[in-house]
Amino acid sequence: MVQEGYTVFTVSELSDILSEIMRSPELQGIFVTGEILHIKSSNGHIYMDLIDPDQKAGTIRTTLRAIIWRSSVPTLGCRFKEGDVVTCYGGLNYYGGSSSVSFIVRRMSVQLAGEGKALMAKRALLKKLDDLGLLNPERKRPLPRYVQRLAVVSSPEAAGYHDILDTLSRRFPCEEVRLFPATVQGASAPSSIASALNEAYRWKPDAIIIGRGGGSKGDLSCFDDEKVAMAMVKSPCPIITAIGHQVDVSVADRLADVCAITPTDAANKINPSLEELSQEVGQFRESLARLLDHHLTDYMVEVMEMRRQLNQSLPQNRLEEMGQRLTVLRERLNAAKTKMFSDAEQRLVNYKNLLVLRLQSSLQNAEQRISSARRTLESTSVEASLKRGFSLIVDEGGHPLKEADFTPGRKVSILNRNIKAEATIDAVAKRR
Repeated sequence: MVQEGYTVFTVSELSDILSEIMRSPELQGIFVTGEILHIKSSNGHIYMDLIDPDQKAGTIRTTLRAIIWRSSVPTLGCRFKEGDVVTCYGGLNYYGGSSSVSFIVRRMSVQLAGEGKALMAKRALLKKLDDLGLLNPERKRPLPRYVQRLAVVSSPEAAGYHDILDTLSRRFPCEEVRLFPATVQGASAPSSIASALNEAYRWKPDAIIIGRGGGSKGDLSCFDDEKVAMAMVKSPCPIITAIGHQVDVSVADRLADVCAITPTDAANKINPSLEELSQEVGQFRESLARLLDHHLTDYMVEVMEMRRQLNQSLPQNRLEEMGQRLTVLRERLNAAKTKMFSDAEQRLVNYKNLLVLRLQSSLQNAEQRISSARRTLESTSVEASLKRGFSLIVDEGGHPLKEADFTPGRKVSILNRNIKAEATIDAVAKRR
């Protein structure tokens, strides 16, 4: 219930009030200084995200959306790019359709071209690593031919992680692939990635993939953080980065033993594919055939030379005896050639059957893990809790209430398995 003396606004009325406030003269002629985090263009208009110039990479960013209308672009009088620190003159605008506030830029000047604090921090870190010899190409280690234990540091919800699993399923299977979950965006990302790497080292993998799957420059700033860099330096095994951002090479990419374009590309570098193994087997077979032919040719040349010498120096009876012996040798050689080809073909069949069995076993294990995860998700869902007799309190929009949302006068809905009740919060008290 609304208490007496309070004014109740509709959404449209409140939106109109905000628009009117934003159009006030005090907010239409202001200067703002910030670093350009991200730029994109659409229909001649320019959209930018500005952050504080002294904001450190990995912290929670306060971002201001700035817009340069197409009509204002020719009058700016300066060129700019991501990483520049600029001072903009303009005014605020509130758009009720998306409840968003934007800063409309009318004039702009570049204060530090390409020398934003985040970029300078990255360069300082790269210099520090280079001085320590950690960027030396000789430090990079080759990947094992066959990776038995593979660690993946990524977010479980990231598309890149699922791309890695899908690609690995079509290659020579690893004995074990383990995910070490990490937050790969935001303020907690550097500490989360470093912690996941240290945990992976204790598992003693043969190789590690750090996967992200792309994003804006700001989203990937955690991979320029010193915590992540120092954690990577301690790796006892080769690391593949699959961050998916080729415009700006991160510090993590510079430290990695192998830098992949995408998570799929990273998985393609782990173990040979079944097609590659088949090609190698074919090449071994051809080499074996050439080797046998080479030996047989040598034997035949030797036999022909012996026959020539016999014809020149031995009586006829010795020639006939040698001819019989040559026939026997030829038969033995042909028999040996046939047996060697037969044995080689049987080994190829055995190798093929073994590869198929191991692949089928890996697929079955993966299906079992997926089924187990699905059952866990279903048993812990909200619907399952409601079926067990629990109730859920949601706001008018259907969203569950947090602690801060419990305020007197607020309308809520109480959901049970078969019942939906409407209520209003009269009073709130802290539990002791």
